[in-house]
Amino acid sequence: QKKKVVLSEEPPSVRFILAEAQVDVTTCEDIELDLSRRDFTLNSLALDLQTGELLDLFGGVYDIKRGVVRAISEGNLLADPIRLLRAPRMAISMSLRIDDATAELIRENRRHLLRESPSRVLDELLKFFKALKRIEGIFLLSDLKLDDLILGFELTPLRDYLVRLEWLEGISAKEKLILLLAIGGLTYNFDDISKKGLIYRALGRKTLERALSLNHLMRYVVSKGFQELLDLPKEELVSWLKSFRTWANSPNRGTLGIALKIAPKFRDYLRYLETLRVLSYRKFKVRSKDEFEKALLSTLKELQVNIQVFSNFNKS
Repeated sequence: QKKKVVLSEEPPSVRFILAEAQVDVTTCEDIELDLSRRDFTLNSLALDLQTGELLDLFGGVYDIKRGVVRAISEGNLLADPIRLLRAPRMAISMSLRIDDATAELIRENRRHLLRESPSRVLDELLKFFKALKRIEGIFLLSDLKLDDLILGFELTPLRDYLVRLEWLEGISAKEKLILLLAIGGLTYNFDDISKKGLIYRALGRKTLERALSLNHLMRYVVSKGFQELLDLPKEELVSWLKSFRTWANSPNRGTLGIALKIAPKFRDYLRYLETLRVLSYRKFKVRSKDEFEKALLSTLKELQVNIQVFSNFNKS
């Protein structure tokens, strides 16, 4: 069963939504003019359904064969600035590279993205993250100098953290973004980047709160270590463990598992956290704050036998 959606009246443009795909159909009087307005050469091909002739005015076939994303012109990119971010998304999703001249055009014109609505930029960024499987691909945003403009911070100083993640499969595009923001908060101040980055005006408060919560957990895992966590004032320790329990028992706990990979000996630490999660789940079904704190202290005392295993956690 198909659904028909009218995209525009002039020129006439219709989208057919099928079971496994969607097809856009646009009527135009001048096909060559239409193709000349496209963003990249690989998107500027047309097939004559009557003759079978392929119309390739800008070398799109050649670029596809050599695995390149190349802009037709600077003017075409700036006609819709979201195309500046679409280029890295296409490169990541189809394992292509961006043409050197096109990459330079993106760097020079990146601030034109400020003309776009934050929600549209966020939508395109999430498409990028959906296609992102290996963490190395994230540095394409850095190479194009889009990271600071969009995220509010540069990715290069985070390389030592990020390369430890390696694979990002198994979590959604939004979870990848939350993970990146949480890691960014290890080096940068959250208040500063949230005022600077273009996407923050489109992010909901709940998403930002989850990024802050994950960052709160990661600070102790990465920067301070297990023993300093135990030495925290009781109220702060209770707060940390509540945050951990929320993540560990949520449908998105896979994000926490990936986040902890940036820590040395993360496999051992994950085993510890799993022990803590099980004990917490059993012990913390309590009815009052006093009971909760009593159960927490009892759990930590029970875990003292394992502390030595993780005492050198941050020294490798």
